[in-house]
Amino acid sequence: MTTYSDWKFSITNNYHNMQKIQIVQTKVDARYEVWSTLQTVSSTVQTWQDTKFSEFDTISASAQIQTWLQTADYLRSVLPERDRILTTLDIKIDNVSKFVPLLVQLSSESVKSHHWQEIHICMSEMYDSKQALYVSHLMTSKLLQNKGTLSALGGFIYLI
Repeated sequence: MTTYSDWKFSITNNYHNMQKIQIVQTKVDARYEVWSTLQTVSSTVQTWQDTKFSEFDTISASAQIQTWLQTADYLRSVLPERDRILTTLDIKIDNVSKFVPLLVQLSSESVKSHHWQEIHICMSEMYDSKQALYVSHLMTSKLLQNKGTLSALGGFIYLI
């Protein structure tokens, strides 16, 4: 079977260096993967935010974030330093990953109604046990800013 390199040799009397093509192909694949991952992260986070907290799977979210972090690590080894798309991806992953440990703790059955009242106070919101609580409500900077207050709530939040 005649290969591209054989055809190049017959025309130019030089063989083609396939390593260069493989390097370029790796970079093209990485570029596609960074865009694809960025789109996946954005749409998944939006879906999470639109989910009722009672239906949110924190274990799955934690695992998904670990996968995204591993993908970003791989892409850092292939793409140029200070790649703007990869930097955007890192920021998006970081923005959501800082909330996941808190969401895991808040999903504990040990969090009672009086804890939720205190949490809403930290978010400067009124607590209504009949109102559906969405993940987007809990992914607020107010909640992270008041982590000292939250960590004092009955000792149920330890990792914040």
